[in-house]
Amino acid sequence: MLKCVLCGPISRNPADFEVFYGHSDRLLRVCCWCKQDLELLGFHANQVVRLMHKAQEGFEPFHFDWASVLGSVASLLEVSAYE
Repeated sequence: MLKCVLCGPISRNPADFEVFYGHSDRLLRVCCWCKQDLELLGFHANQVVRLMHKAQEGFEPFHFDWASVLGSVASLLEVSAYE
């Protein structure tokens, strides 16, 4: 899987888009967040192509036990409500 060229070394976000720009159609592979940032900064692209990942075909979300985190927070909120 390709990483985003702009933020990939830090955040390890996968590249979601191929952005072609300039008169020689240079290629820039970016994630959805960096693409939004480029659009907000006024970056003009010749063509934007969405990449399909194998993970999107059979996407299974990461299971996280929220009760272990929210249970302790909820009990702290209950205690503070009675004080």
